[in-house]
Amino acid sequence: MHRRGLLKYVAGLMLGTPALHSVANDTLPAAASPIGILDARIAGFAHYQGEVCLPFMKAGDRLALRREPENPKDRRAVEIYWRHKKIGYVPRIQNRALSRLMDQGYAVQAKVRTIDDGLLWEPLYFEVELLDSNRS
Repeated sequence: MHRRGLLKYVAGLMLGTPALHSVANDTLPAAASPIGILDARIAGFAHYQGEVCLPFMKAGDRLALRREPENPKDRRAVEIYWRHKKIGYVPRIQNRALSRLMDQGYAVQAKVRTIDDGLLWEPLYFEVELLDSNRS
């Protein structure tokens, strides 16, 4: 499967539809480089330690993602951490594909994309990339 097939597979996960190409043994093809799968604002930034961390954050900083399947409000919840401090969540409307990939053990990485200093509520944009087809 080529890059286009992989993108269709990820799109199928996000829409909750079956993949358009069959994937043998539930594996994705090896990617030559990381593939962007999500670009969004951090949800709940003002409710956690985001505001305290914001003056020290910069574009490119690594973020840690942690699944929270026991979350009573969203079983697909994905927490976001910066230097071991919780700064929010992947937005609920955008966490379906990412949570499924994480639950299946696929390697992903997240980082700060941009900071919009003009916004007080959710000023931070982040991006997530699928590293490769190997499960972590």
